[in-house]
Amino acid sequence: MFQINSAFKNKRSISPGAAIAKNPNVAIIFVDDLVSAPVRNEGGVKQEGNYVFKPNTRPIYCYMTISKQEPTYESDGEEDGISVMHKFQGFHPGDELPINELIQNTMGKNVIIMYGSCEQPFKKVYGTKCAPLQLKPSFAANNDSTGHTLLFEQFAKSAYLPAHWEGDLPEGDAHAVGGLEVDALEANGLIYKLDGSDVAASTVDIASIDLTTGTYVTLIGGGGTNPATLSDGAATAATVLLKEGADWSALEGSTIDLEVFTNGGTTYLIERHRS
Repeated sequence: MFQINSAFKNKRSISPGAAIAKNPNVAIIFVDDLVSAPVRNEGGVKQEGNYVFKPNTRPIYCYMTISKQEPTYESDGEEDGISVMHKFQGFHPGDELPINELIQNTMGKNVIIMYGSCEQPFKKVYGTKCAPLQLKPSFAANNDSTGHTLLFEQFAKSAYLPAHWEGDLPEGDAHAVGGLEVDALEANGLIYKLDGSDVAASTVDIASIDLTTGTYVTLIGGGGTNPATLSDGAATAATVLLKEGADWSALEGSTIDLEVFTNGGTTYLIERHRS
């Protein structure tokens, strides 16, 4: 059971309540592009795992003036029925064609917004797959400024605060393994797409691993007439520990998130989530 800890003043910061210098490039993730997303751990805020995208899709980025980014959340509801609503507002200066096309093709789409800062090791995530945000834009060109205000609002209420996530969004498609043997799990590729299998009793094999404790690796199944399996206790380059000892079947599009853990010279791959 999760133990709630006390929340004291952050002594590592001179003024922990001061404004945070945000990254100006805000990530927009289209929910329909996702194969799977990280899940929250038992604390309910920190996400564990990777964002896995469908082929030829990836997050897009929008420059938003740092001082005008305003992530917020509000709550409402009666006793025993409190809900949370996420909201993110930013300002894109200017009126060039790319920002107009971005707005035109984002309106009406379900999205997740993610931003980071230079002062925090994690990124903040607004919206979820089941309770996404939608864009409500506005524009003004006057004597003071020219630009677009981008307001992302959540219409479906949820019980969750915005999430914390410490991973990196992929810049391209998942690494194609070219078989069932993953030659190496390395930091430059944390998402691996397996080939399909038509051979009975085929298994997923990991030849080597060069990742630090706490890194998350995602395998994507390739299907086939006899999908391969990743077995609990499999002694590949690392000992695989699966939830309740249940083998993972690499069905087409299925995913499994594994956390790397090293202890006393032995490396483990511990299942955190499968879909």
